[in-house]
Amino acid sequence: MKRPILSIACVLIPVIAFTNGRISISERADYSVYKNGAYAGLTYREAYIYLDEKAAVYNDEPAYRYEGEAFVLEETRKNMVGMAKKLDEIRPIAFTQSAHPAVGNANRSGLHHSRLDFTQDSGYPLLRNFSASPAQQLDLQDIGKKWTAESVIVVCPQQGKNATRIPVLAEYQYIGKKKYNGKDTHYVKAVFAVRYHGEDQLGDADMLRSEGSRTADIYLDERSRPLFIREKIDETFFYKGDETIRQRGFLLHFYNYGQHTVYNGGSIPAPALLGDSKKPAKPPVRQSEKTLSETTPHVPAKPESSNKERIKDKGDGIFNVQETPRGILLNLKNVNFVADKAELLHGEDKKLNEIAAILKTLTFKNLFVEGHTADVGDKSTQHGLSLRRAKTVVDELTKRGIPAGVFIYSGAGGTKPIASNRTEAERALNRRVEITVME
Repeated sequence: MKRPILSIACVLIPVIAFTNGRISISERADYSVYKNGAYAGLTYREAYIYLDEKAAVYNDEPAYRYEGEAFVLEETRKNMVGMAKKLDEIRPIAFTQSAHPAVGNANRSGLHHSRLDFTQDSGYPLLRNFSASPAQQLDLQDIGKKWTAESVIVVCPQQGKNATRIPVLAEYQYIGKKKYNGKDTHYVKAVFAVRYHGEDQLGDADMLRSEGSRTADIYLDERSRPLFIREKIDETFFYKGDETIRQRGFLLHFYNYGQHTVYNGGSIPAPALLGDSKKPAKPPVRQSEKTLSETTPHVPAKPESSNKERIKDKGDGIFNVQETPRGILLNLKNVNFVADKAELLHGEDKKLNEIAAILKTLTFKNLFVEGHTADVGDKSTQHGLSLRRAKTVVDELTKRGIPAGVFIYSGAGGTKPIASNRTEAERALNRRVEITVME
């Protein structure tokens, strides 16, 4: 397993109906690393996460169900902000957030607590139940108010090792109103110690303990949801064989909430999500989970302005369109390359012009570009060629005015065929580049 990017955090065929909405998270790590006391260099890493939210019943309780992926970009350069970035891997995420009785100081503070139950835990998100907010809305009269709450952070200081989950007890203080991106937000500071003693059975078996601390600047919206968290870290991890790794620097977390998300920062799921809890329309499923409105399609507030409508009947045979869990997928079936090269054939410029013009009419956070080949010949050669072809498309679209910083690109080689490889016509279908519009 590669090192996860500190996150808190990226193509399937079936059409998915999103009940409530999508939460997008961008993570950036920027810190110095010291191994056995000696300076070992700087680390810059990024991850992009999407989580699709649904109201659910879990163990007879109202809950939220989240499913998504983390697009992991391992080592990046500090000056890559605004540049296209090569994808390292995609990790699945699936968990349920349900009510949990508050205890201790949190209970006396009137703090909402919740429980996260993971069915797919590949190390993301890396901030869990953080930040936590009081039950009531913050107001100017609350300036100076303090509260504590339990959370979990995930770390992976050693490349190739399992991610490790560390429980923490954070102390928060409300500072007051502060501008973020030109808007008034609630500004909260937090501090917590990072103390690990081998509690995580899924974690790195060689990690014995940790020590250190983090401070966090937290900007919350009017619903007490985090918009931006800046963590200052200084922590040391101790391993078998007397090896130590120290990390000092910053972790940055950026959040965006879709129009139909119902999550409130720090809050447990409200019974109102399920209607009258005394007279449920359908009996809940005990010791399991059931999403609500499974077959009800997500209807945007302005369907005429949705990406789906904007792209309808476009492409003129250049690409096919599919709806996927990640977003709208454009299969560039008729953008052709020189055989066994990442060079576009003469005359493909007009197709790229049209694709760029269409993309400029859409709204998105990222564009995921993935190259594919037929499964013929050496696997590593297939992967390298598909990656270079994806980068060629990125470069061509950037030349046509699409900002480079929105692109994530990867190569899948021949591992994701859409047809068999028995005939040349079928192999030609597998030689393609796909663009997923991630809102």
